[in-house]
Amino acid sequence: MASAAQSTPQPCEQPQIASATAPLGLKINNEPLTSTLTSLVDTDSKPLEIELIAATKDDPLRITLANPKDSGYLIQSSSTSWSYWPGFRSSRSKANLNEGTSLIDICHGDLHTRVQVLPTRFEASISDKYPPSYGSPLPHRYETPNNFIQVNSAAEAERQISPHFKLRQFLPKQPKGKAPDTWPQWALIRMPLLEKLERVVAVLAENDKPTPTLTILSGYRLPNHNGRVGGATYSRHMYGDAADFIVDRDNDGKMDDLNGDNKVNRADLRWLLRRLSNGTTPITAGGTGAYESHGQAEAFLHLDARGRAFYWQ
Repeated sequence: MASAAQSTPQPCEQPQIASATAPLGLKINNEPLTSTLTSLVDTDSKPLEIELIAATKDDPLRITLANPKDSGYLIQSSSTSWSYWPGFRSSRSKANLNEGTSLIDICHGDLHTRVQVLPTRFEASISDKYPPSYGSPLPHRYETPNNFIQVNSAAEAERQISPHFKLRQFLPKQPKGKAPDTWPQWALIRMPLLEKLERVVAVLAENDKPTPTLTILSGYRLPNHNGRVGGATYSRHMYGDAADFIVDRDNDGKMDDLNGDNKVNRADLRWLLRRLSNGTTPITAGGTGAYESHGQAEAFLHLDARGRAFYWQ
């Protein structure tokens, strides 16, 4: 491949007023991105391909690396596309989120998006517990992950990783007898999952049920925990792109009565699924499971980004 010199992007300053903050129509490594903030896991020295889907000729894509400790660099391919090449991270062994996270501010006109590339660390004690990798025609394959996000404190767990979600919501359940504030903890979260969950929040707002977030019952699962709870051998929870959740706007610990029939059951899930399947927010590009639980939640929904439509209940 022909080498390219490092490019100097036009500065992109994060807008100071909320009205100037809006999502950009972007693709990152060919994955659609519509949030004003999203997080990616460490690219392991592979470039991020950043492409603007809709653009005006007079207003090029502008990019700034906001973390002064970032040793990566940007290469411009056209007025609407850039590549980000991560540099060597001296903090990689510590995987410190504050120092090691790449912050890429992307602007087009008055619109702004921030992409966080969260550092990961090789952890054989986790990857050794995974089932054997196998090939799949799906975009997101069942390859054993080797690198994981190391979360070293409760403060790091509070990091905002998309407009409505924090890192702590996706941390794996701790084994019995282990305090929930034991550190470090490990996580794996993929951008397509965050995008899907953000679209759920958007659909709820469009249907007069705004919520600050979703209650994540199960995000990333360590392989041992996945086995203990009876998860599928190749559960997408172990690969960082699945979540079980409820809509709990009143914080009572159970699914809200979304359809207004004074009951909480699978009918509320159908109410939500019908709306997620319409318009610009289809759920058909991943796995969807509707569950009636006998626990406190009473009913919950599973969504994942496996790359093909698959539904169960």
